[in-house]
Amino acid sequence: MKRITIKEIAQQAQVSVGTVDRVLHNRGEVAAATRSKVLEIAKEGNYQVNVVARNLKLNKVYKLAIVIPQDNEYWKDQKKGMEKALDEYSSFGLKATFYTVNRQVHNGLSEAVDLALKKEPDGMVLAPLEKDNFGLLHALANKVPFVLIDASVQDVKPLATIAQNSFNAGVLAAKLLHFGWQNNRKAIILRTMGTDGLNKTIDERMEGFKSYYDNMGWDRSLVVEKLCAVEQGGMVKPCKLEANNLYFVPNSRANEYVSFFSNTDTYRMVGFDLTNSNHFQLKKDSIDFIIDQAPEEQGYLSIQCFYKYWISKVEIEPIHEMPLQIFTKENLQG
Repeated sequence: MKRITIKEIAQQAQVSVGTVDRVLHNRGEVAAATRSKVLEIAKEGNYQVNVVARNLKLNKVYKLAIVIPQDNEYWKDQKKGMEKALDEYSSFGLKATFYTVNRQVHNGLSEAVDLALKKEPDGMVLAPLEKDNFGLLHALANKVPFVLIDASVQDVKPLATIAQNSFNAGVLAAKLLHFGWQNNRKAIILRTMGTDGLNKTIDERMEGFKSYYDNMGWDRSLVVEKLCAVEQGGMVKPCKLEANNLYFVPNSRANEYVSFFSNTDTYRMVGFDLTNSNHFQLKKDSIDFIIDQAPEEQGYLSIQCFYKYWISKVEIEPIHEMPLQIFTKENLQG
């Protein structure tokens, strides 16, 4: 009788491969109903643990290099998801070292990648933050398998890419800003000096935003970019923002900009990433919309890719496009 595989159990139970592994090997917490369902499917499918193969896997250490910034809440959430996956898959020999990208310098990503490669990792997770990524990633492809998070890069073939469609996210932001308001309005994009200037994801969101005006037949000059300075501590410096305008914040700093308005000012603002700070301001109605890209889930999935690649030997989706999740005050939880 043919024996069912872990992947087939996961598909039938509608759970992840990692969850099936935790149930079958009695590791970590799993909901009772899920555990029961997985065990029932495994029993019916005549699943048996291959002890010899599993022991071989336990004796192998897979070294991952994770190259990401750690300068804001969004990236800390990415790291949280990675650490959760690493804890789940630790018995299979997955180990990781984190390398912090300095986003204040033009070659911060390259420097962090070079430092990581000196330790000869078996694989790498990184965010292609800078505009000119092709040369770096093309060279990296000849050295180690890698997974991209947060953004995609054309003409480069990583093991997988886990990210939103940044251009479409910008289009969505423009549509949300104009929803229910007078059309053909001036919109102000609030850019942060330093990090935004080097970030290709920000550029793609802004281009998507401007394309909405093109598609609507509006004058693109109605979209104005305002470059805002950052204090030494990393917060945006106070700047004058006028009421009765539309504001697009293409990064996770929307919560910082709302403090520059008075309590009586009327405006509309859309930003990115449901961080704790943005959650708080969204709940207060200071921010109208947040487009979230599930950073913790992205981080988890990036590590899971290597589990599938090295351990379970299952097919990996080359593109995992994160949904454009829209949050307002009304659909917040907590």
